[in-house]
Amino acid sequence: MYLELMSEMAEPEHFPRVFWINGPFQVGLYSLVALTAYGHAGKGVPAFVIDAIPLGASYRIAQLLVFFHICVSFLIQGMFMSRWIHVTVSKSRVNDRTSWRASLEWFCITFTVTLVSWVLATSIPFFDLIIQFCGALYALITLVWPGLIWLFSAETRRRRGERALVALVCAFGVLVCCFGVYDALVSVSARRHDPDAGNGGECRKLTLLSPPPLPAT
Repeated sequence: MYLELMSEMAEPEHFPRVFWINGPFQVGLYSLVALTAYGHAGKGVPAFVIDAIPLGASYRIAQLLVFFHICVSFLIQGMFMSRWIHVTVSKSRVNDRTSWRASLEWFCITFTVTLVSWVLATSIPFFDLIIQFCGALYALITLVWPGLIWLFSAETRRRRGERALVALVCAFGVLVCCFGVYDALVSVSARRHDPDAGNGGECRKLTLLSPPPLPAT
């Protein structure tokens, strides 16, 4: 998605500033949440870490913030997918903001993308573990592949310090991929033998209003 964002910028050369600002912030925030959760609950941390929060105002606020986070994330990612579909099916009207037909096409595409996403998320068994599995594999694309391209490019062969740092990032990406895939496969195997796992088409009560599940004993 980075290339799509850069293509919309008036000055794409400023895009790396995002990583210098947002990168340390995200790493620090995620690390703080992980350390706090595992320090408080140990191995009993649920897959959905917010379920570790006792039922009350803090729990409902956290659920509400996650809801906003999902809405914003889906809006950003769904916009690029919807635009790609619009360009594919009606390239001549994709940038036409005065035509009612173009607006109708955009509405139908975005509505269909949202509906299909919801159906897939609620009907496929172990959908959360599928996302975990794909996310672990994606580490090869986001961390390893760009690093290898940079390492073997002719312009960077003399930068030993940077090469060592990039190699460390690549190694970290491989570890994330291996451990993430292994954990996802183990979780799928364990849930298959769990009679209380349910199925993908089973509706659940909104956790915003219901108490979190009790940890396994």
